Amino acid sequence: MGNFYSNHFIQTEGVPQGSVLSVTLFIIHLSQILNCLPPYVHGSLYVDDLQISCQGSNMNMIERQLQHAVNKLVAWCDKNGHTISAEKSRCVHFCRKRNIHLDPNIQIRNAPIPVVNEIRFLGVIFDRKLTFLPHTLHLRKKCERSLNILKVLSRTSWGADRTSLLRIYQAVILSRIDYGCMVYGSARPTVLRRLDTIHHSALRICTGAFRTSPVESLYIMSHQLPLHLRRQKISALYSFRAQSVRKNPINQLSLPSILRRLYAARPSHILPLCERTKMLLHDSDLNNVSVQFFDFFTFPPWDIPQFSFLNPFSGFDKSSTAPITLQQLFHHHRYQYSSFVPIFTDGSKSDGHVGCGVVFPSDTLSYRLHTCCSVFTAELVAIFYALQEILHSNQRNFIIYTDSMSALETLSHYDNRIHPVALEILSVLQFLRNKGFNIIFCWVPSHVGISGNETADIIARFASDFLPRALPYCDIRKFLISHFLSVWQQKWNLLTNNKLYSVKPSIGLWSALPMRELDVKLTRLRIGHTRFTHRHLFLGQRAPRCPTCQADFTVQHILIECPSFKCHREYHFNSSSLTLQDLVVEKAITSSVGDVKATKKLRSGDLLVEVESPKQAKEISKLKSLSTIPVTVKPHATLNSSKGVISCGELLNESEEKIIEELKSQGVIHVRRITIRRDGQLLNTKHLILTFDSNKLPENIKAGYMRLSVRTYIPNPLRCFKCQRFGHSKTSCRGTLTCARCAEVGHESTDCTRTEKCVNCKGEHASFSRNCFAWKQEKEIISTKIKKTNLVSRSQKTCEIPDAYTRNCYVSAVKKSTAPSTQTNQDISADSSSKQSVPIPSTPPAITNLSNPSIPSVAPLCENTSASPDLTDFTLVTNRKKLKKDSPSKTNNSISTAEKISKFYTTSSRKVTNPIPTKDNISSQKSTLKLLETTKPTTVDIDLLPMAVLPPLEKRILQTRDSDADAEMSSSSLSEEDALEYHMSEDLEDSPAVVSPSPPSKPEKANKYKNR
Repeated sequence: MGNFYSNHFIQTEGVPQGSVLSVTLFIIHLSQILNCLPPYVHGSLYVDDLQISCQGSNMNMIERQLQHAVNKLVAWCDKNGHTISAEKSRCVHFCRKRNIHLDPNIQIRNAPIPVVNEIRFLGVIFDRKLTFLPHTLHLRKKCERSLNILKVLSRTSWGADRTSLLRIYQAVILSRIDYGCMVYGSARPTVLRRLDTIHHSALRICTGAFRTSPVESLYIMSHQLPLHLRRQKISALYSFRAQSVRKNPINQLSLPSILRRLYAARPSHILPLCERTKMLLHDSDLNNVSVQFFDFFTFPPWDIPQFSFLNPFSGFDKSSTAPITLQQLFHHHRYQYSSFVPIFTDGSKSDGHVGCGVVFPSDTLSYRLHTCCSVFTAELVAIFYALQEILHSNQRNFIIYTDSMSALETLSHYDNRIHPVALEILSVLQFLRNKGFNIIFCWVPSHVGISGNETADIIARFASDFLPRALPYCDIRKFLISHFLSVWQQKWNLLTNNKLYSVKPSIGLWSALPMRELDVKLTRLRIGHTRFTHRHLFLGQRAPRCPTCQADFTVQHILIECPSFKCHREYHFNSSSLTLQDLVVEKAITSSVGDVKATKKLRSGDLLVEVESPKQAKEISKLKSLSTIPVTVKPHATLNSSKGVISCGELLNESEEKIIEELKSQGVIHVRRITIRRDGQLLNTKHLILTFDSNKLPENIKAGYMRLSVRTYIPNPLRCFKCQRFGHSKTSCRGTLTCARCAEVGHESTDCTRTEKCVNCKGEHASFSRNCFAWKQEKEIISTKIKKTNLVSRSQKTCEIPDAYTRNCYVSAVKKSTAPSTQTNQDISADSSSKQSVPIPSTPPAITNLSNPSIPSVAPLCENTSASPDLTDFTLVTNRKKLKKDSPSKTNNSISTAEKISKFYTTSSRKVTNPIPTKDNISSQKSTLKLLETTKPTTVDIDLLPMAVLPPLEKRILQTRDSDADAEMSSSSLSEEDALEYHMSEDLEDSPAVVSPSPPSKPEKANKYKNR
């Protein structure tokens, strides 16, 4: 103690206290105690807890046999330095007799062992009738005390989240219920149901569900099995795990045929564990399956086999390398190892079929395995049988090719958790190497055109010869877990009247909200039991009724059915008719793949989902259903790809297929060559249109030794072949048939010989002419939209609006007022040589006869093409940048462009109906036209300021459209300084070649204005 040490001495008996090997040496030494028991007495030992048992119909015979066994145990303990305490020993007489009978009298050194009615052994209380009622009551009492931990950690409005609470419940409470459940599971159902209340109370606390919530809904919300299914799953797993261990005592347990007939005659009697597990295995189609033994000591620690494999493709990524390159690498590898006999192995798993295949130079082998086997097991089995065939060969050098990197990694990392088939492979491999065989393993990529690997994959997928083989426990475990989930799903499908079933018909894990209060509210709404709808059950009152529908208030009635909340549904969901499935679709997507970036419903009814990462895209592509709604997931036709143009004269004589094959590793999925027509013939050019599998266009690509720059591909405008207008196709056209040459209605342009006239710009040329100003305008819009990857509104703001093309536009209202009034504004004109703003003296009156001032209203506008446009109360400005000094020629070009705009504003007028109300103290706005220095004299960048100052609680939306495309103008208060934007809406289904614009972004402040 302190600085004083005892003398050194040699310990002659016992084990040193606190040593690392003390417990291990004690267990090894005490395990020999069972060898001294007589054959008619059975015993079990766990460290120092020993029990012996004897059965019979004569109490005197049983007493003599047990006393003889105790005497032998005492003698062994005296010989080996141990002592058995009579005070700590107990005796229990398990018997179903109800009449008076004598208890056995067993002594240890003349000290009698007390006889009790129940005893606790290894944490389980055994009573004399084996009802396990004392154990159940004791377990329930302990779990009730542990429930206080969950109550302290959370409430309905604060506390830990649902996921954390469920983890605490599983670790503290559910682990106690699971322990020994395969033993006390033979109790009566009435006894076992005493534990269900603990399970239900804990799930209510974790989920925050209302106290009247059905227990089946609690199971689904928390994704926890009912206790009776959980006990069955644990018992089945325990049985298979015991079978995987050689010489496990439980494997020898079997019920005699006489007792089987007795239990069959009395179905109310509970079967023992071995028979209960057999019934479970029969229901899961595993009754004839044998479990593969796992030999822990196949290799001693000093003789663990060393395993290595070749990977000639280590420096190449399969996803970004062309298959032809991988094939060439493999051919080079085969040239280096030409003296080795190649063997290809592969495994395959599909719906209801698992197979493996082995390909030799002159023969093939294929086997069908049990359906519960994994593809990993199939790969290992194929390698194992390849080694078995090598054993009978006269050759000595072999190389085994497999496309399973996980199988090779498992063989190269030996530990006590290694797969049992991998353990067999290492054992056979060591035997072959001792026989003089030289065997090399090599990894090859799958599905890249390597003939041997492709052949092995085909024969594995179509294998028909069943291989009766013991299955590894890891595969059986996965199969049993999925089996009990399917049993649970079948039971859940019968509860169609449950309120939660319409929201979540398929069982799955639901992600929890981070805020406890919101998660509890959402849980109660999903289950359909809330304080408002079900508190009358506690108060002894009648259920609350809807005054409008005279129906009971339910969650579904409030959210879906009641017409009193129709306006709220339209405001929040933009629809007055909803179903509960519509409310949970986005939640189903989130629970399957996690939080996505955006989800939008298209006009066709399809859902457009924008994911966060490529991994999420792969996960969502595997979805077959959302809840119970079957879905088909496929990538968008245009949003997931991009097109670019390259120019290369060296590729002029190469075919498109060969170019795709060479550039496939760089993300090219399609190639189209641009052709020109000369003298009636189509001639190839050096320009190629490349389609990439990413929405981001690369700056350049490498074709052989050449590095080619990639330019943005700008498609031609979409023109209708029926009405000759731009912006839609012939299939979606609502116009009349118009000639493309003369612009007359009613005939085709094939045999037309009249004077040419354009439908769009009224010029003296055909409607399909590339010299058309309208065609150039549409081309410029598409070019700006693609290059800047922005909304169409900005593309229209940066393009010139010519006279002839915009004269057909008109302004219309989205909504009309109940009592419209009319006001005609004065014409204005802008002087192109002046840089000062022109004041517009106009004071629009306030709108009257509004039914509700808080509801957004819009002033309808009418168009009159014979007068000049009214630009009252809005301002034309440039891109808020100071002008830079430049050459006089550029200045003149800018002035001439401004003159064109001023001419346009002096040739048309619009009549304003029901104008937008403004504040009393604002009478006019200034209109300013600023020149912008540009590289092209035909383009002017303009920003449109709001047309009027709106009251704080009102929102206005103006909409302009022409016959080809719609343009949307959104306005807000002047204090926000928001520019008036034009948005073109195009049909996504008209043409895949035209890149569709992204939907307009939502306003940042919804309480200021709202786009519709």
